Amino acid sequence: MKRTLSLGQVALVVAALSAVWIGSSLALAQIEPGSYAELVKEPRTALIRLLLPMLLAGIAALGFLATTGRLRSVWTEPSELRTTDRLITAGAAISIVVAIAGIVRGAMRINDGKLSLVLAILVATMAVGFTEELIFRGFVLIEVRKYKTELWAFVICEVLFGLWHLPNFFLGATLLEALAQVVISGALGGVFLYCVRRRTGSLWIAMLMHGLWDFAVLG
Repeated sequence: MKRTLSLGQVALVVAALSAVWIGSSLALAQIEPGSYAELVKEPRTALIRLLLPMLLAGIAALGFLATTGRLRSVWTEPSELRTTDRLITAGAAISIVVAIAGIVRGAMRINDGKLSLVLAILVATMAVGFTEELIFRGFVLIEVRKYKTELWAFVICEVLFGLWHLPNFFLGATLLEALAQVVISGALGGVFLYCVRRRTGSLWIAMLMHGLWDFAVLG
């Protein structure tokens, strides 16, 4: 029987996975140098600096969950939070608007002969959605819920999710940009993705929404 992890141990797991992501990104920067703003300027850069580090963190997360007997439980759970339908509908509407804007921008890039760049960003952002949802709305939320109320599990999940973005400072983002990502991710994006996860019961849907949102923003 798998042992329930304390909050401190959950935070340590997240920190270790963050170290995989940041460490590999910094190492790969020696192969493919470029500023934070240049990560989505060229297909090679997007694949090496954005896709590969997130894939490595995702593989590490899958390995941890599999070896500790937690992997099966993260994918689906009973649908809850029916009272949040309006919030989810509003969030979905905003996501659709942002997605359309991103698709239009991507189409313009394709017309400019940048199809490979658009595809590279799409693959990379889907990897981001997969890895981050697996860690936060998968592992963290379910683990903390074992000994905390749903409200506290939600708060802790979103705080850790917001802080996950702070190390972007070490990848070239300004401190203001990194702090803005912490607030926006934890207080806005994370809340919506939590509601999607709990309402649909599917981690896969949250992963898809997360990836499409990031693509719309970055593409």
